[in-house]
Amino acid sequence: MISPDSESCYRSFGMDKNSVMVEVICPSTSRTYDFVLCTKTKIGSLIKNIIDEISGYESNEKIIFQGHDFDLFSNRYDDPLDTEKELGYYMIMSGDRLMLV
Repeated sequence: MISPDSESCYRSFGMDKNSVMVEVICPSTSRTYDFVLCTKTKIGSLIKNIIDEISGYESNEKIIFQGHDFDLFSNRYDDPLDTEKELGYYMIMSGDRLMLV
């Protein structure tokens, strides 16, 4: 089992009770990405991991992400998700949409 603090927790291919499959919208790349995220991971860590994963997937996208602070939004809330709280705090469920801005 992958620990919640593990860098690979958000990439876990197996769904368990602590995992949700979400769509992450990234306006800076004009694309959407599917992620399996661990609900026990802090939002700040998820943002970093999502950026790293998208940067690896999009060969030249590091330039877009450099020097910027990003927030993660949910289609359920008006304000950005608090980087110090775990994803599960917001009761994010599989099928939800998140936006990296």
